[in-house]
Amino acid sequence: MKKLVATAPRVAALVEYEDRAILANEVKIRVRFGAPKHGTEVVDFRAASPFIDEDFNGEWQMFTPRPADAPRGIEFGKFQLGNMEVGDIIECGSDVTDYAVGDSVCGYGPLSETVIINAVNNYKLRKMPQGSSWKNAVCYDPAQFAMSGVRDANVRV
Repeated sequence: MKKLVATAPRVAALVEYEDRAILANEVKIRVRFGAPKHGTEVVDFRAASPFIDEDFNGEWQMFTPRPADAPRGIEFGKFQLGNMEVGDIIECGSDVTDYAVGDSVCGYGPLSETVIINAVNNYKLRKMPQGSSWKNAVCYDPAQFAMSGVRDANVRV
């Protein structure tokens, strides 16, 4: 199977992988459609993110130098690209009760042929309504950000 990985700044490649066994609370999804992250991921992909070499200090609300021996925030070669996926459940863990093999779902995950995701009390994993478009589903995350901007700006009609 293949997944999309940033192998170097501004370089993406399809890389072979093997799935691990799922846990009792997880499902495995065969991905049919996916989308990259619209903003944050692009900055990371271009190696322009301060998170690569700095830590965000929550108390000071600013970036501070990362200790020299600390791992980098983004490791090219391991950095999987992607944000949203739509697919079909092909395997369910024993504790999963809200989903079944064959269910069409959407959620957050990387661009890969399969995704293993928590399926117990996970509001971010959603069943696809009958007849709904995968195009709408992969816009779920960007739409949330847009709505947050409208809310935060206190826009009223």
